Amino acid sequence: MKNTKYLLGILLCIFSLILAKPTLAVENIFFNKIAKELAQDFLSIGDSLEQQFYELKNFDILGPAPPVTYLEFAYVISELYPNWEYISPYQYATLNDHGGSWMYLAVVQIGYGYDYANMNGSTLPKVYSYPLTNSYGTVYGWINFYEASGYQSGQASVQATSMNYPYNTLYDYLYIQ
Repeated sequence: MKNTKYLLGILLCIFSLILAKPTLAVENIFFNKIAKELAQDFLSIGDSLEQQFYELKNFDILGPAPPVTYLEFAYVISELYPNWEYISPYQYATLNDHGGSWMYLAVVQIGYGYDYANMNGSTLPKVYSYPLTNSYGTVYGWINFYEASGYQSGQASVQATSMNYPYNTLYDYLYIQ
C-alpha cells in the first residue's frame, strides 16, 4: 500500500509538470532536447552558413575565442502556439499568433560575446544556453533561450557584443504577433 501511494505521488507530480509551466529542472531537460534538434537544423540552413561553420569548426583550438559573427532569432514557442515556429534569417515577424502565460525565444549566436534580449523594451531573462561545439569539443557558439512569458505580442530584440577584437555588436529584431 505504501509503495502504491508513493507511485501515485510520482505520477501526480509528473502530470502536474506536464500540465503546468515547466519548473527550472524540467525546462533544462526540455531546452536541452530541443536545442540538440535545433543545432542539427541550424547546420543545414544555407550555403553561406555552411562555409562559416566549416571555418569555425576548423580553427586552432589554442587560438583566441572567435568574435560574434552571427546572431539570429531561430525559433519561438508559446502557450498560444505550442510548436517551435522556425524563424528564417530574413524574417521580420512571426507567422503565427503567440502569447499566453508562457513564451520562449531561441537565438543562435556564433562567436563569443555579451548578449541580452528585450521584449517591448524590457530585458528578458536567459533561461538556458546550449553550446555549439566542433569535433574537438570546442565551443564556438550557443543556442540561447530567453523567457518572454506574459507577453502577448510586441517587438523582440537581441544584441551581442564580441568580448574580444573587433568588439563588434550584432543585432536582430523580430515582431511577435
